[in-house]
Amino acid sequence: MINKEVEDEHNKMKDEMAKDYGGHLIKEAEYRVKAIGYLCIREKYDVGEVPEGFVEKLKQVYHSGVMMGSLGFHECEFCLNQGVKELSKDALSSEEKTVRDEKNKIDYMFPKMIFHYIKIHQYYPPKEFIRLIMEL
Repeated sequence: MINKEVEDEHNKMKDEMAKDYGGHLIKEAEYRVKAIGYLCIREKYDVGEVPEGFVEKLKQVYHSGVMMGSLGFHECEFCLNQGVKELSKDALSSEEKTVRDEKNKIDYMFPKMIFHYIKIHQYYPPKEFIRLIMEL
């Protein structure tokens, strides 16, 4: 549900942006946001082993171009729930990144903590996101 809330908020902003420009759909508003990796302890998520080289490729993508600050600071709820007293720096974040899928007109948004979620909590992102990252 957290992913859905992030998507809805950003898609709403894009729709409002299009209206503000005299009803003409600007290029940015053509792309729908799909949020990846905004995990919450109240929700189940897919687990599994990501393909070899995926994390390294995702790091390259993450560190290229512009990174955005998110609308808040997040601590890993899973680690806190497991009694971890001092979170590692990869379990804390207020940054996110957007990667554009030109072919499908999707802007994938993901938090910096996706690396922590994959490594420590075995988060398995959607296959279409993995495919896009591996093709970049």
